[in-house]
Amino acid sequence: MKIASVCYDLEKRNAIPTAIIKISEELSKEHDVKVFCLVKPENRSGLNFQIANVPNFPFFQEFLRSLTSFFWFKKKFFDVTISPGLPVLNSDLVISPACSLYAVLSFWAYDKGSPIKGIWTARIVSTILASPSLLLEFLIYRFRLYKKIVASSNKHKNELMQSYGVPESDIEIVPYGVEFSRFNTSADKRSKIRKKIRKELGLKKQKVILFVGINFIQKGLTHLIESIPLLSDKEAVLVVVGNDNKIPYEGQVEKLGIGNRVFFVGRKENVQDYFNASDAFVFPSFYEPFGIVVLEAMASKLPMAVSSNCGVTEFISKDSFLSIDEPWNVKEIARKTDLLLSNSKDVKKMVENAYLNVKDFSWGKVSKKYAKIVEGLL
Repeated sequence: MKIASVCYDLEKRNAIPTAIIKISEELSKEHDVKVFCLVKPENRSGLNFQIANVPNFPFFQEFLRSLTSFFWFKKKFFDVTISPGLPVLNSDLVISPACSLYAVLSFWAYDKGSPIKGIWTARIVSTILASPSLLLEFLIYRFRLYKKIVASSNKHKNELMQSYGVPESDIEIVPYGVEFSRFNTSADKRSKIRKKIRKELGLKKQKVILFVGINFIQKGLTHLIESIPLLSDKEAVLVVVGNDNKIPYEGQVEKLGIGNRVFFVGRKENVQDYFNASDAFVFPSFYEPFGIVVLEAMASKLPMAVSSNCGVTEFISKDSFLSIDEPWNVKEIARKTDLLLSNSKDVKKMVENAYLNVKDFSWGKVSKKYAKIVEGLL
């Protein structure tokens, strides 16, 4: 069977590109798989990568790529085409990353009391930038330009059904996986990593709270920063890993007088080292169809507080994390963070439960579920 896997952002190494790679690796054991991308990723010599010649223009790039891919893949012969949906209008299997409409609506529903300046401008700009994706999403789902959709959670599935009238029978639910060996390290190696990262940040014995993500406003970083002065431990620091415009948040930090307690380190290829160097993971996201970073925290044996808006919470036991039910409530975030940093017996037990739970999410197991769906399309 000839299979085309399409993902034009493989170099980003987030949930969808990782899923495409892992699925392709599994399918290539028995089928002829070609992976179409714009930039060939490193250290993936086992797959057959093809550079796709598609337009790369700002703003309209998703729309132009989709139109080009529609005609380009029609000329090629493949039994099955797999994509995240937006790059290809006629995929057989759509591995949906999110419901863009719900993501935009959640951004507009963001707490009006935000301390971030220019929040209304940010909303308008984000909506304009998302408009091509919204149009493509409408075309793909409303006109059923697919054979099957994979959603990462029931939350995600319901959003697609409610937004575009996608029949329930068209959607399969498969959670993402985690690169377990990458995030789980021995105690000795963890200690060395911890010392190295802390030295780079100029830290000594301070407790470290970790936040990982992009689209800081949507992920709740604003309120997490607001909660830092409320913590019982007045020396605990927040480390922010991820790409976004940090200037508004630096202004927020300065206004709160906690400039020595918040570190913006940007996107990190060695993000696993920051998990291993931290004492707690806090993720108060307003919108999250899944939340692969939660699995990464579990594999890293970090105690965590996670927003109840995250789809991943459907799959993990309630005794493996603290739930943030109101991600706009800075007092709740501070209270839950204090509990994590206490390192009590209950917290240690919670970490043990999470670690046992996360083993069910290895990419080896998850990719087999995807492969079964693909083979069912023939």
